[in-house]
Amino acid sequence: MSNIDKVEQRSSTDDPVGAVAIIYNVGIVNWLEAQEWLKTNDPEPLMTMSHPFIRDGMLPTTARSVFEVFIDEGSQAGYYCNWAAKGVLCKRWFKRRSHAIGHARIHLNYRPFACNGKCGSENCRDRFSTRDLLRLHSRRRQIMCEIW
Repeated sequence: MSNIDKVEQRSSTDDPVGAVAIIYNVGIVNWLEAQEWLKTNDPEPLMTMSHPFIRDGMLPTTARSVFEVFIDEGSQAGYYCNWAAKGVLCKRWFKRRSHAIGHARIHLNYRPFACNGKCGSENCRDRFSTRDLLRLHSRRRQIMCEIW
């Protein structure tokens, strides 16, 4: 048994999606907040079979991000954020898994993708929760510079 608490899941009958798991797991959040890579916005480590979330069955062996523990596949084509804090469930819906994972990162203010001037501005230190958002930022800034 790992030092990470098991996920407590409850069914929500008033959930329009249909019984999305509500996660009240302080153990997972505490574990994440203790990770140095999260504190420094460094890239999260690659998932391996020895990772406690996979080893304890909280994530499938195909998981690519620890933040997938907060993502639920919906009955329709899409993914739901099942982050819960103070008894409130997020439930935001996303068409793409990568966007749902990026959204889950925001709950812990984790933004591992740094601009560092990729947008054309040497002093830009903006950070993003997904690689897609960093690309959008870079394109927008370059277009604005060409216009002005």
